[in-house]
Amino acid sequence: MTSLKLILVFLLISSYSISQPKVQHITNPEVVRLSNQIIPLVSFINNPDSCIKALSYLDSATSIDSSCFLCYYNKLMFLSSLKKFEDAIISINACIRINPNAADIYI
Repeated sequence: MTSLKLILVFLLISSYSISQPKVQHITNPEVVRLSNQIIPLVSFINNPDSCIKALSYLDSATSIDSSCFLCYYNKLMFLSSLKKFEDAIISINACIRINPNAADIYI
């Protein structure tokens, strides 16, 4: 009897969570353009000048759209390469604020 109650509760909770509306974020085309500028710089991640240039693109993108998860996530890669760990913590906190369910942020 208790297992039947647990199954019923599980079904009610799962049907409620499925029926929740999905919030869709519309990305600014300028943010996409700036974020795409870092793609060739990833292969030069050990070069500090490339990291600084990539961070300037990503800083510009996050100043336009402060809810761009991928921009903050990509900043982590370049900040850790430059050993700017305090700034990386700020980016991690921004990632958690934007998407608290992103499991790889907590690793």
